Amino acid sequence: MNSTKKRYWRYKPEKGIILDERYLFGKGHNQTDVITHLLILVITLIGGCAAFCFSKFVLPLQYSSHISMYVQSYTGISENNNNVNNISNSKQLVNTYMEVLKDDAVMNAVGDLLIEQYPSDVLGDSFAISEENRINPNSIRNCLAISSVTDTSAV
Repeated sequence: MNSTKKRYWRYKPEKGIILDERYLFGKGHNQTDVITHLLILVITLIGGCAAFCFSKFVLPLQYSSHISMYVQSYTGISENNNNVNNISNSKQLVNTYMEVLKDDAVMNAVGDLLIEQYPSDVLGDSFAISEENRINPNSIRNCLAISSVTDTSAV
């Protein structure tokens, strides 16, 4: 019984089972294309590992922190005759507090706490440190982003 179905392999007693190259590499592909693709894959993996090692061991660490503050009015709902005025006062309070947080006195206090907790050589990678072993307030301020949000889900 002779089958007309195409076989993608053949058996040779001295070599064993041999697969047809057209089955392995597809029509129009050859072994050089497969080697080229494997080489590209290996180079990509090596480049990815190199980029990871560079970012992990060479680049300085950066940390981030987030805080949410809510302004609450202590007047009751029945006393809340002028709601628009209370909202305006709350916005002004938030803006004032944001300016207080950006003040040099606050930045110096934060810098003093950082100097107490971490060695100067570690902090020197991220902040400008003066001869008096103090962190420049502007270098701390450059790491901060303070903003107010008008629409919140807090009640």
